[in-house]
Order: sequence, then structure tokens, then C-alpha cells
Amino acid sequence: MSSHLLCVGPDDIDRAWNVVREMLASAYAKTDDVIPDDILPWLKRGDGLLWLAAKDNRILVAVTTSLVQFASGKALRIWACGGTEIADW
Repeated sequence: MSSHLLCVGPDDIDRAWNVVREMLASAYAKTDDVIPDDILPWLKRGDGLLWLAAKDNRILVAVTTSLVQFASGKALRIWACGGTEIADW
């Protein structure tokens, strides 16, 4: 079975947070950084988005993104990406 990607709405962040927090913290740690203290409120406000790749009812990866405005237009910025089984997503 292949993995599937879904965007978690701000009202549903708490349902996945205990699992994805560690994935995101690991992603930040790999860049010698720490997960921001305000990341959960940021996601709940809808300022950023939480994306999950899942397979067989397991979350494989968590990704945080936001739209940023540049002089040339808007772009999607990936802030953190952490998880397991990279070949499956």
C-alpha cells in the first residue's frame, strides 16, 4: 500500500500533536536548532500548515509549511520535515 499525504486543519492539530511533535523536534535537531516554543499556537492559528504522510494508519512524516511573500510573489516555505521510512513518501 502506498502512502498518502494530508493537510491537518488547525482544529485537528491536537489529535496528532503527540506523535508529530517528536518528528518535528528531530528535524530541527538535525539542523542544530530546537523546535520553536510557539510552533503549536502558530499551527493552530493557521499561520502555518501541518502536513502528514501516512501509510497503514501510521504517520511516517510530519512537515510544516507556510506561504511567504517575496518581491517576485508568494512561495511555499518548508520549515521542518521529519519522520521515518523516507522511501515510502
